[in-house]
Amino acid sequence: MLIDLSQVLSGRIERQSFDAIVEFENDKVLTENGVVKRAPLDVKGEVASTDGKLLLNMVYKAEWVFNCGRCLCDVQREISGSLCKELLRTPIEDDDNVVVLSSKELDISKLLWDEVILNLPLQVLCNEDCKGLCPNCGINLNVETCNCDNDYIDPRLEGLKNFFNED
Repeated sequence: MLIDLSQVLSGRIERQSFDAIVEFENDKVLTENGVVKRAPLDVKGEVASTDGKLLLNMVYKAEWVFNCGRCLCDVQREISGSLCKELLRTPIEDDDNVVVLSSKELDISKLLWDEVILNLPLQVLCNEDCKGLCPNCGINLNVETCNCDNDYIDPRLEGLKNFFNED
């Protein structure tokens, strides 16, 4: 999504607001992070010229569906955040809060992609007490119980089984 900044850059206006809907096409990275369904991001932002500097402020939000990290059921979560960057025409140093403009248009999709990927939750759970799936039969233990023998001991550690038993 390109934002035309020509009026702000020329000094005709000091502030330019924008509303945008941004959709990401790189499904592989999102799928690997547990995203099952995703809605486009609703983005509201403003570019302001203050004291000879251009500042970009944006907020975004969307409802996405993730897999629970234990039982794999669908979990709906709001993805939201804010972004503040300084816009420069020439690079001065390597700074994460600075975006170098190569033209009079700003591609906010790349900025939002980086922000969203960095802020995805590490593990989404349907609830804190999620029991997950049975490692033997795969039944969702939140819904039903199974009759599997879950007393499996790794053969490498079997010698420790009676370590604390008194003889």
